[in-house]
Amino acid sequence: MFLLLSTAALLTQDLALWAQDVAPSGPRKPVRFYIGVMIPTLSTAPNTLENLGSGFSFNIGLKRTYTIMGADFDLGLEYINQSLSFDTYYFAPGYSVIYDKTFPFEHDLNINEFQLPVLYRKTFGRESRSKHTSYFTIGWALRYLAYTSTSIQDNATGVQVYQGKTNLTFEYPFIFSQLGTLVQAGFGLQFNNLLTKKAIFVDLNYKLAITRLNYTGASNSNNIFIDDSAFILTIGRKF
Repeated sequence: MFLLLSTAALLTQDLALWAQDVAPSGPRKPVRFYIGVMIPTLSTAPNTLENLGSGFSFNIGLKRTYTIMGADFDLGLEYINQSLSFDTYYFAPGYSVIYDKTFPFEHDLNINEFQLPVLYRKTFGRESRSKHTSYFTIGWALRYLAYTSTSIQDNATGVQVYQGKTNLTFEYPFIFSQLGTLVQAGFGLQFNNLLTKKAIFVDLNYKLAITRLNYTGASNSNNIFIDDSAFILTIGRKF
């Protein structure tokens, strides 16, 4: 959480300088704002659930490019909203009692997450001279599970048996249970305005989860592991 707040503070400070046309050293560092749609490639252990799927999931982010020893790196902050659903058990008092593979309860999760990506950027062509350039990014990101809610419904009766905050952590956390990591890579195409130095870009990224999500439900009613790696198609603006 400290790293996320520190990054947010750094980006805010840099944006303030950028808005005033004042850079700490050298020319302005490019700022990129983007939104995207997630296409998860979900997987889990067999015999723990069925009908695993995703609803509408998206990201909103801000990145700034820094040049270090001649190489470009993107430092950013992303908000991720992800919806997952599946049928499984609900081991709360008065509900599921045995593992009979009937998976009688539908669980609908809404996950609110922040990510801190640190990416190497390789641009093909000169953005200041070409109307179209392509690029490649690869790197690592820190994940923070801020808040997760769930709605649980009895498939036989249609009755909602629980709605509210739920427990979602990482199988192998980074420092503490709500922190995880991933690696990501992507390709993109950027359309440059040679006069204003601004641009519009589109890219496709793949985020590979290093550790799985661990859904323990409300009051430890479940214990399920889900790999939520995903493709993300984004569109954005460079300022």
